[in-house]
Amino acid sequence: MSIARLIISISIYVFATAFANAEEPNAPLGLRWGETTAEVKASGVTLVAVPDRQYGSSFAATGLPAALADQDGAILSFDQDGHLWRLFIKGKGSDGDPTGYQVRRRYDELKSLLTEKYGRPHSVEKLGSSLYSQDKYFVSGIEAGQISWFSDFETDNVYLQLGVRANLLTDFYIMIYEYKPLREGFRKAKKVEEKNSL
Repeated sequence: MSIARLIISISIYVFATAFANAEEPNAPLGLRWGETTAEVKASGVTLVAVPDRQYGSSFAATGLPAALADQDGAILSFDQDGHLWRLFIKGKGSDGDPTGYQVRRRYDELKSLLTEKYGRPHSVEKLGSSLYSQDKYFVSGIEAGQISWFSDFETDNVYLQLGVRANLLTDFYIMIYEYKPLREGFRKAKKVEEKNSL
């Protein structure tokens, strides 16, 4: 065997071995994209099923390996094959400030950190019309859907939305992560399921 063929054979073997042993990339909160519920539970996370199946089998998660200091909750969603493809993170709410000063400041901090990691986002930070154009009605405008305040980040593999939401005049930030390679499979399988249900 020539040296060139030997080098090519070794290169192919090394590449194939590395590909076979490759793990899915890191997800936020100390998780890995593509993990199963069993693997997540094995790392000490407690999962409690939630009834909403819009994003597959979804679970409220506690005891995560990592979390934000002001994180109020996280929901993990698994595709039809049982692999983690989506994360929803909710920040702790604050009330009593109709201007949403604190949540907007936290949004700006997170946006800056995420920009460093994921690149420049497409942001929509738009006040509403009439009374919702005034700062003192920011939180009620968010809750009423009259104000939009979010940033979309996108890489080859990850879609992320950082946003501000409100419920019962309590404001909070949210982050939605989706692992795009598994998201596409989830969407296709969901369409098939819906078609078969008709």
